[in-house]
This record gives sequence, C-alpha cells and structure tokens, in this order.
Amino acid sequence: MRAAFAIVLMQKETGMKACRLRPQQSTSRTFQNAGLVTLTSTPMNAGPQLRSLLGRPANEKVLLLFPVGYPADDARVPDLHRKPLQDIMVHI
Repeated sequence: MRAAFAIVLMQKETGMKACRLRPQQSTSRTFQNAGLVTLTSTPMNAGPQLRSLLGRPANEKVLLLFPVGYPADDARVPDLHRKPLQDIMVHI
C-alpha cells in the first residue's frame, strides 16, 4: 500500500469519562467498503506533536492514526483463523 493520506482520530477531553465505541473497527470497515486499506496505529508519545502540527487545542487527545490508500496490485492478505474457544478457555 502506498498511503495517499493520513487520518488522525481525536477526542475532546472534557474531564468526564467518555463512552468509547470502537472507533478503529468502524473506521477501518468504512475504508474497506470504499476499496481502501489502512493500518491502525496508536501514535505513542506523538499526541502533543500531532496536535501542534494540526493546530488543535490541548484538550483534544489523539486516539488513532490511519494511513490510508489503495492496496498494491500484488498485495496479499493472510488467511487468519481464530482458535476455537475450547482451545483457549480455562475452567476454574
């Protein structure tokens, strides 16, 4: 993938506990439906620099960074499978 652009997902900090939906999942699905690909990234320790670069106020927290683009013609997707629940569950 050649990232055509990057999307920074931010949330205002209001001092109250926020109800977090799963923004990375719904946003990634939206890109997939549009034929785009992304790699979800949590920009560790880069929040203040990204806020400064984008001219955002200090009360906004960087949640996720999405580099977004079209998949390369030779891109391959791994065929991943989840383990069955009985293989990972421990009864106590």
